[in-house]
Amino acid sequence: MSQHRSQQEWLRLVQQYYNGEQPAAQFCLEHNLHPKTFDNNRRKLHHLVNMPKKREDSLSEFVVVEKTAMLNTKTEQRPPSTLPTELRLEAGACSLHVPRDVAPQWLGLLLKELAVV
Repeated sequence: MSQHRSQQEWLRLVQQYYNGEQPAAQFCLEHNLHPKTFDNNRRKLHHLVNMPKKREDSLSEFVVVEKTAMLNTKTEQRPPSTLPTELRLEAGACSLHVPRDVAPQWLGLLLKELAVV
C-alpha cells in the first residue's frame, strides 16, 4: 500500500538524497520509495532544497562520451560497408547492443525509461 507523505517529508527526503552520494535507484530502494514518485517530488521541490556545491554542477547522471574520429561530412563519407553495425552502450558490467537501423523513437523511449531507474 502506498504511503502519503507531506511536502515537508518529501523535502526532507529530497534534501537527504542530495546530501548523500547514492544513485537515485539505490536511495529509493533503501527508503521504500517508488522511483517515479521520488523523481516527481524531487523535480517539484528542487528549488526549495539547499543543494550541496558538488551536486549543483552535475545534476545529470549521463556519462561523458568522447568522439574518436571526426569526419568532414561534405567531403568525406564512409561507405555503408564500413559503418558500425550496432551502437554499443556500456555502464560498468552492463552492455547494451542496439542495431544501427533501430528507430530513433524507440531509442528515445528506452533512454527515457532508463533515466527513471
